[in-house]
Amino acid sequence: CGFWRGSDPELSKEVILVSAHYDHVGARDGKVWNGADDNGSGTCGLLAVSEGLAAYGPMRRSIMLIWVSGEEKGLWGSRAWSDDPHLPEGCRPIANLNIDMIGRNEPDELYITPSPEHEEYNGIVEILGEFAKLEGFPELGNADDYYHRSDQAMFARLGIPVAFLFSGIHEDYHKHTDTPDKIDCDKIRRVVRTVLRMLDAMQTDTLDF
Repeated sequence: CGFWRGSDPELSKEVILVSAHYDHVGARDGKVWNGADDNGSGTCGLLAVSEGLAAYGPMRRSIMLIWVSGEEKGLWGSRAWSDDPHLPEGCRPIANLNIDMIGRNEPDELYITPSPEHEEYNGIVEILGEFAKLEGFPELGNADDYYHRSDQAMFARLGIPVAFLFSGIHEDYHKHTDTPDKIDCDKIRRVVRTVLRMLDAMQTDTLDF
């Protein structure tokens, strides 16, 4: 976890969680399954978010960057943290943005859950869609089939709005051929910029998501 404390005396007690999972599926039959997209792309994207925050300076609200593990085994890391949230005294989580597999497929292809068709649809998703357009993603596709398959499902148990950004399955999904040479690094950059735009928009005095 990396805690980026907010500058506002009161709003800094409200913490926006941004997460990605470390793990892939290890090695099989003597081959290393690198998981460059799943989820090397998301964990590197989270590092890029940290660089963006450093350049921006403190936001009014606090930001917690969380790299979790055990996602592939059943969301173990995010479950452990949400079972016993660890934050500075007086702080509470208010939202989660989770990024997973953001480096493959068409340059303008990006999906989100909860979509407008999902019962947990919220204002974060609506605003993210507008920022995504500014970064070359004209329309966010529906990833509701993955709502319970990545870490946002565990953070949602805290009763906070969540959003999952995801660029879709491909032919190397969960294969040893998911290698770094196939990653679209510019796409990761644009997803990260979308996340940073969202974090900036979440610094108003009141939030109603």
